[in-house]
Amino acid sequence: MHPEPGGGLTQATASLRTRYGTIGSGWRLEGRDLVLEVTVPPGTTATIDVPAVSADRVSGGRGARFGQFANGYATYTATGGHYTFVASQR
Repeated sequence: MHPEPGGGLTQATASLRTRYGTIGSGWRLEGRDLVLEVTVPPGTTATIDVPAVSADRVSGGRGARFGQFANGYATYTATGGHYTFVASQR
């Protein structure tokens, strides 16, 4: 997952049914924050890039493992489940 807000969009969602289950993501802007919700099917792993001004400005993602911050994205690894991240955009 690698959302790229901009171009006048304030929200976006997408999902795909796979043989493992549905994988999906959606983001929306709320003031100065981006809220990112991700669903990862059971038995799979996802890499989630959260756009933010710095790694310490990302909250949520309980259960996801932080990897690194580079080029404006905090990268997490997550196994099956639902994750919600909130990230400051300023």
